[in-house]
Amino acid sequence: MSKAVVSGLLTIAFVFFVVFTLATQKGHNNFYLARRLGHNRVAFNPLVEKIEEMARETSDHHFLFNLSNIFLNDVEDKYEFVSQVKNLNITMRLMVLFPLLDVEPRDGFISLKELEHWNMQQAIHRLSYRTHKELVLFDQNEDGAITFREYLPKISYQSIENNGMTHGEAGWWEDQFKNADFDNNGALGFEEFKDFLYPKDSDNATIQKWISREKIKQFDHDNDGKLSYIEFQEQPFNLYKTYVGFENSGLVAVEPKEKFAELDANKDRYLNEEEMKPILHYLHPGESAYAGFYSKYLIHEADENKDGRLSLQEIINNENLFYNIVYEGTDDDLHHEF
Repeated sequence: MSKAVVSGLLTIAFVFFVVFTLATQKGHNNFYLARRLGHNRVAFNPLVEKIEEMARETSDHHFLFNLSNIFLNDVEDKYEFVSQVKNLNITMRLMVLFPLLDVEPRDGFISLKELEHWNMQQAIHRLSYRTHKELVLFDQNEDGAITFREYLPKISYQSIENNGMTHGEAGWWEDQFKNADFDNNGALGFEEFKDFLYPKDSDNATIQKWISREKIKQFDHDNDGKLSYIEFQEQPFNLYKTYVGFENSGLVAVEPKEKFAELDANKDRYLNEEEMKPILHYLHPGESAYAGFYSKYLIHEADENKDGRLSLQEIINNENLFYNIVYEGTDDDLHHEF
């Protein structure tokens, strides 16, 4: 068999085994973390992410799996890529990925900066892919933009006139839509629609202010529009502590009173929308924020000699960390976030 054919067959077979293998690999410790934080898995491997996209779009998965088996049977050195129990050779894949991350500088180590950049690029790709799928689904006139009626056709004009601002009501949705409509033209282009779907990852200042306001409502038991120390320590601080602990392997030095005093800029003993912004990404993390948490977590867990960077051997010694890590959001779409 020619090298070109073998290469092609290996690529196809490898691609589909990735999907099915990763679906069954679950480490006990990371499963606990998943249950605790309510996270999905981070796709450290861009090929895995791409193939999962293909799998979601393909209904006959058994056919694809059988097809990959047929291809592998024709490849003499298939066990370099797949073990005898037909599990993906994760070690080999990590060896292939390592030089793709080791770029600034190319010194044989992966720094936190390099790891964060890599994970951030994967997060951006996921958000763009999902936004494109939603845009195609809801863009009825195929003009490349989404109107309020296109996205929420079941909301009646009467409901819009009533302008109910409770979660899920017409006014609540319309408020979010207007926040995302940066150019105020009544329709959301691709980037605006992405902000609408994934406000946690938006740089739009209006959206960030809205998120801060919504989070305060969630914890503001006396409905005075701000958080007292008691309200802050009950839930917000625990959320903050959870994510800080996640990115620092459980180490959280700050106490709730200390953090509250640090955030209370005007010293009125309450936290308003603006004062909550510094920790908003901990209370309401999106994919971009989690890329940072995830990267720091990997460094802390896999850096065996504690030099602040990862060697290939350290990554291989902790290979399951790079495929089983989980992150927030059982559903990333806006209409399930609150």
